Amino acid sequence: EKESLVRRLAADKGLAPSATVHIRSIPEKITRCIDNGWLAAPVTDVVHQLLELDGPAFRRRIVADAAQQDARDDALCHPLLLNRWRDQLTETLVEMAPSANNAHTKHLHDLALTNRPRSDAQLRRLHDRRRMFAALLQRRSESVRLITSLNDGMSLAERRDPSYELLKKAGDQAYNELVRRHPGLYRHIRARLARYETRYGRLQLTEPRAQLRAQIYDELDRMRPAHIASPARS
Repeated sequence: EKESLVRRLAADKGLAPSATVHIRSIPEKITRCIDNGWLAAPVTDVVHQLLELDGPAFRRRIVADAAQQDARDDALCHPLLLNRWRDQLTETLVEMAPSANNAHTKHLHDLALTNRPRSDAQLRRLHDRRRMFAALLQRRSESVRLITSLNDGMSLAERRDPSYELLKKAGDQAYNELVRRHPGLYRHIRARLARYETRYGRLQLTEPRAQLRAQIYDELDRMRPAHIASPARS
């Protein structure tokens, strides 16, 4: 209902329908930035191939990349792959930590802190394992830096676009209209959030935001009049 209101209000302000497409995921946001020319990141055949890889194949790809000392698998740095790259690196590090004799995945700690005796062959295997562990740590740090830069860049590009302020105003108007149409539902939201308010409009949550939001949505669905269709949520 809110999205329908935004589309109508935005159209009244002269915005094209493409500007009001609701973004529901990070890949959708990245794709919109690429399509609008805000982000120079062509989706090549290699990128498409990586996007279609299953979990084990993608993991083999990132491990092979980390094993390279003086080269990079540049396709992994594509905006559409960054989050998957980071998440898979973290999963691999968690699985590898015990065999690398590392208690965590934050950094590589000093092996001298352990006193377990090892043969030469064991030391060589452990050395190789820890070297790979360090390479994966480095790649994860790189992926996190790239993700931060990407998010900053996309936010700046969106705010520079002329449609940004118009859409923001349309969104505010849509919320106000929803409050006017459904005062009982709005009062319920306000009552549920009152315990978390430190001042009007500012919350200090004691439980995960997504969990609280899901609970309130479920309550609103039960309160909503049966003759009004409840819009699907993804």
